[in-house]
Amino acid sequence: MKVKQYIAAEWEGYLMNNHLIDFETLWQASLPLVDAVNYRRGGTSSVSILKLNQKTIYLKRQQNHYCKDSNKPWCKIPTLYREFKNLVALSKTSINTAQWVFYLQNKDKSMLAVEEIPEAVDLIQFYKTCPQKINQALDIVATAIADLHRYHWQHTALYPKHILIEPNSLRVSFIDLEGMRKRWLLSSVILRDLDTLNRHFQELSTERRSRFLKNYLRQLGITHQFRKLFDKLCKKYHLKVAKQKF
Repeated sequence: MKVKQYIAAEWEGYLMNNHLIDFETLWQASLPLVDAVNYRRGGTSSVSILKLNQKTIYLKRQQNHYCKDSNKPWCKIPTLYREFKNLVALSKTSINTAQWVFYLQNKDKSMLAVEEIPEAVDLIQFYKTCPQKINQALDIVATAIADLHRYHWQHTALYPKHILIEPNSLRVSFIDLEGMRKRWLLSSVILRDLDTLNRHFQELSTERRSRFLKNYLRQLGITHQFRKLFDKLCKKYHLKVAKQKF
C-alpha cells in the first residue's frame, strides 16, 4: 500500500529538501513524549515533541486507532485522519487552531504533525496566572465557542486544556480536534460542549458562569434560552461534584 501523505504548502519545500518526510524514519524516531503512550481498544496513541526549522512541532502517532467516517458511518477511518480533515476545515474559517504540517498514513499507522501555538496557555493556566484579564478573556472564549457552534461544529472534548489563550493578544484557539464533528441539531451541540466545559472548569464562580453563558447566547442570538440552559448546566455540574465527594 502506498503511503498516503498531505504536506502543508509552506512546509513542503523544507521537508522535501531536508529529506524529513520518510514515514518509517518518523515512525521509529525516538522523541520526547508529552504524555505517556495511550493504549486502548487494541491500539496505541502518542504525542511527541519534534523540532523542525526552529519551530516546535507536536507529532501524533497512532496505530490501529480508528473511528467512524461521518460521511460514511458504515466505514472506519484512522482517528488522526479525521483530526487532519477537521484542521483543514477550520483553516477555511475564522476559527483559530493549530497549523497542520503534514499527515501521513501507511496501513494501520498514521501520523499528524501540527505547529505549537507560541506563548499560548490553556484556559485553567490562564485563569491562575492572569486573574486581572479573566473576564475579558472569558468574553472572547464565549465568542469563539459561539463561532464554532454557528458552523454546527461540536468539539466533543471541550475541556479547558483544549482551549488555548495567548496572554497578550487574548487570541483563542481550539486544539485536539480528533472527535470534532458536524451536528445538524444546534441544541445538542450546545449542551454537550458547554456541559463538558462547565463540569471541568471548577475554578469558575457561579457569577462568571452566568456571565459567560449570557455572552455566548448573545453571540448566537438566543438569549431567551439562558435560564433553561443555565439550570441544566448547573444541575449537571452539581451532580458531578456530588459524585466526586462519595
